[in-house]
Amino acid sequence: MANERMYLVKTTEGEEMGPADQETLVKWAESGKIHPDDKIRSTMIAKWDRAINYDFLKQLLLGVEEAEVMKKNKTWFSKMMDRINLRAPELEGSSGIVSVRLETYPSASIPMRIMASLMDTVIMILAFIVVYFSCYALFRSGSLDQNNAGYICTTVFFLIYMLYHVLMIAYRIQTYGQRYWGVFLCRKNGQKFWVGRVFFYFVFNLLLMPFFLVNWVILASFGRTIPEILTGMRMVKVKLAKNRA
Repeated sequence: MANERMYLVKTTEGEEMGPADQETLVKWAESGKIHPDDKIRSTMIAKWDRAINYDFLKQLLLGVEEAEVMKKNKTWFSKMMDRINLRAPELEGSSGIVSVRLETYPSASIPMRIMASLMDTVIMILAFIVVYFSCYALFRSGSLDQNNAGYICTTVFFLIYMLYHVLMIAYRIQTYGQRYWGVFLCRKNGQKFWVGRVFFYFVFNLLLMPFFLVNWVILASFGRTIPEILTGMRMVKVKLAKNRA
């Protein structure tokens, strides 16, 4: 339209684009050609302003910037460190324009929880096999006798089982099964959590094993298991940034 306002764009690299109407600017922002710190002005006004300050671009650019914050670390080590940093009380990541808060992470689905638990169960079965054959070897060598071999084997396995879950979650946020399936535990209010809270989470899970069906019903109804509710925690999944192009 002849009376439609036209705009000029100056990127942070010094490239100038336009004149273009609002619809074109929106398309440029969606495709990544315009960033929050780029300058825009109307052809009728000489004053430049940041792109993020234009109402028709603000929400779009905030969304694009959030996606960039979520995707910025690509390596396995960086992703692991990002999850570990979720223990921080304030933010998971920040770009100066937007801050991605812990509450933006969606709850982990029941299938993801089940698959993560099954993988951890397989790991524990392998650990039990190692402990069993180690104790058997000690029994055959005479280091253990019939009276204490079973007790020692059971105690060692239980300690491995407990330390695996408590220490992995307390210091690495995830067990290996949870890491593989992209889920992890965090406090509901986003504050730090320590070993004590994870220990009680482990104990409640252990005590409620015979009532796992009730636990799953509570999960389906409230989005959190009974141990998560009792300890003020929630299991969430990694938020994948949507492609806006």
